[in-house]
Amino acid sequence: MVAATALEGAVSSSEVRLERRNISLARWDAPGFRIAQISDVHLNNTGMRDKALQAVHLAMKQKPDLLVFTGDFLNKAKPECLGYVKEVFDHLGDAGCPCFAVPGNHDYTCEDTGRLFEVIAATPLHLLRNQIAEVHGISIAGLDDAYHGLAQFETTKSSELSVSTLVLLHEPDYVRQVQGTPSLVLSGHSHGGEICLPGGIPIHTPIGASIYKGGYYPDAPTPIYVSRGVGTLGPCRIFCPPEVTLITVNAPQS
Repeated sequence: MVAATALEGAVSSSEVRLERRNISLARWDAPGFRIAQISDVHLNNTGMRDKALQAVHLAMKQKPDLLVFTGDFLNKAKPECLGYVKEVFDHLGDAGCPCFAVPGNHDYTCEDTGRLFEVIAATPLHLLRNQIAEVHGISIAGLDDAYHGLAQFETTKSSELSVSTLVLLHEPDYVRQVQGTPSLVLSGHSHGGEICLPGGIPIHTPIGASIYKGGYYPDAPTPIYVSRGVGTLGPCRIFCPPEVTLITVNAPQS
């Protein structure tokens, strides 16, 4: 019975799922703004490449105002894996919206981070490393990887930020160190636990995602959404399907 339940959970967790979220934020003046989030593709083999391609096309199909990737492109910077990064994210040329990304912890242990960043730069993704970009009056603050001590949290305290400020931060537990008053943080890293009990309850999540494990946390120090991501590091996902997230953000109703 247990084996059958686990098998059922694994089968139900094989396809990328679109998660739709409608949220209201106290600091937001761009009503109806739609953000597509992809995270943690881990392009280590052809299977992960195919899953990532599915995710990219699913995200673009939603015609978002902004598309973001919240880290962990691959584990090893092998030529074929770097080729997968170029192949997958080149498709964003058809996204019809700005596309931004931040690095994850695995991107700094892949043995050739510099080459990875060169490949990313040759795609429509704009990599932000403690940098700010502006999209339709919305500030996008992309923080470098916090796990490796590279995030400059004061970036989110800049006087240049607008009322509507989105922060990209790979490891969600570091939301407690985000400075200033940004509107929303988007993270990944947790994979939702990958192996979960029925109902999506994770058995284990990595360091950096032990508090915020998956989903929306409106009462965090800054409201944060944590994606389950697309890729898989273990043998499979159980009761934890990979996801693309479509978040529609509004100001509170008066």
